[in-house]
Amino acid sequence: MREGIKMTTGYQIRYMIRVQAMAAGIAFLLATVIFGWAIDRAVLKELLSVVLILINGGMIYSYAHVFAVYDKKPYTPMKTDYRKGVMMGVVISLITLVLFAVYNIVWYVWGTDSGLSNWGAIVCNMIFSLWTFAYFGIMGMSNGHIMWYSAALFLILPPVCSTIGYIAGTKGFNLLEKFSRFTYEKKK
Repeated sequence: MREGIKMTTGYQIRYMIRVQAMAAGIAFLLATVIFGWAIDRAVLKELLSVVLILINGGMIYSYAHVFAVYDKKPYTPMKTDYRKGVMMGVVISLITLVLFAVYNIVWYVWGTDSGLSNWGAIVCNMIFSLWTFAYFGIMGMSNGHIMWYSAALFLILPPVCSTIGYIAGTKGFNLLEKFSRFTYEKKK
């Protein structure tokens, strides 16, 4: 991450896109490597998906929080603006919406009862699936059809998390400090 003095709004938004990509990668690794046995069990898959969605939202929240703290510093040229917190998440949602539209078009054009019939379509399907991997347990993906509530969730969650994180950062509220009261440290 850049120094606070060299940071721009464009950099912050591009970094939030990378955060979503990192969160998708972490979700994929956790689900396939550590919890691979839970993927084929319905209830466990949904519970794992809820955990991965919380991790995804938490990563977006925490990076938006960090950017708000940087923007609040008096020596940086950036100024706090709540609209920026919203935009960080909206950009992620717009990319997801574009990928979702491509996914739907691919399944409409090249989809069959047995799957996709074109390698380009399979690659597009894989990109969308990886980008939204945290939601895999609640999507109900079947021949290109996704449940409406999961589509609403992966479009609404990034702006909500980034907005709350940015506002919390500008107000000096640190969620981890609030949770640290409930942790136990062994005295030496």
